Amino acid sequence: MAGRLGCRAAVAAVTDLFSEWASTDIPTFAIYSSGGQWPSFADRFWRDQSPIYHVDKVKTPTLIITGEVDTRVPPEQSHEFYRALRLRGVKTRLLLYPREPHGVAEPRHRVHYFKEILNWIDEHVRA
Repeated sequence: MAGRLGCRAAVAAVTDLFSEWASTDIPTFAIYSSGGQWPSFADRFWRDQSPIYHVDKVKTPTLIITGEVDTRVPPEQSHEFYRALRLRGVKTRLLLYPREPHGVAEPRHRVHYFKEILNWIDEHVRA
């Protein structure tokens, strides 16, 4: 397995703290989880903690999973990261579940969700 990158799955992942704060249904959580720092475009803390600003360092194949109607972590977070990874040639896949809020709840979706994660692992780790 030497040289293999493994893989990752990002589920309802916050990729840009500033836009998350601006679009989530719980904006005070972002302030709480940042230790009380108020958001600002000029604030290095918010930028440095946001994966989207470090996407150029990502090489690991990434499966991105989100709910279509998630108001906690809006799906735009996933779309942005997916496009940024694709632009840089990182193997990635985006799963967008219709009608799903924060998490995957519909039984058929849950079965699909777990199968896709296992397939992703099989493809990138076990092979």
